Amino acid sequence: MMLPFSRKHEKEADVIGMMYMARAGYPPTESVEVWNRMDEMSGRGSVPFFASTHPSHGQRKRNLRDWMPQARKRYQRNALSEDTQETLWTRN
Repeated sequence: MMLPFSRKHEKEADVIGMMYMARAGYPPTESVEVWNRMDEMSGRGSVPFFASTHPSHGQRKRNLRDWMPQARKRYQRNALSEDTQETLWTRN
């Protein structure tokens, strides 16, 4: 059974995604907010953790918070202006 290996890759993918976000100028804190919203929508999951191929939402949030200092440094170097962020998020 390779479940822990898959979880390891999922955690790595979460961090890489957050770093790309920060490098592109988007606030990396939003990556944690995604998992807060997933928690709200999921009703705390139906698959037992031992059978899951993904880390729990809580584990994902903790992992992202652990990497947040590095992501913030990237974000500060590349932050988009408020006007640009608003324009990009409100386009149809």
